[in-house]
Amino acid sequence: MCHVHVCIFNNSAQLKVLAITASNTWGLALLVLLLGYGLVEVPRLCWNMSKQGYSLSRTYFKIAKMSLERIEAEEALEDALSVSFNVLYILIAMVNFASSALTLLVGQQEGHLACKI
Repeated sequence: MCHVHVCIFNNSAQLKVLAITASNTWGLALLVLLLGYGLVEVPRLCWNMSKQGYSLSRTYFKIAKMSLERIEAEEALEDALSVSFNVLYILIAMVNFASSALTLLVGQQEGHLACKI
């Protein structure tokens, strides 16, 4: 249960002191929380990076991860190229069909004209 106390300040000096105290408390609390992480993590990182075995293992892991990402990217590229080539072949077939249909129509039109003459 939270209790809220309402205080009436008689002058602005008391309000100013309260505001300064609250901001100072907030800043110190935030500093302690953030430094708590940094005071542990920075020395740990320095210690681990100074060990050759750890650095080598970490580098091997990063290389393996990047290699997998490269392979996945190559597969995605191959899939995209395959789809685009299939679309290109379909378009070429449609153009060839339209060209042959146009040739037939032109030939029929010429035949009709020859008959009329």
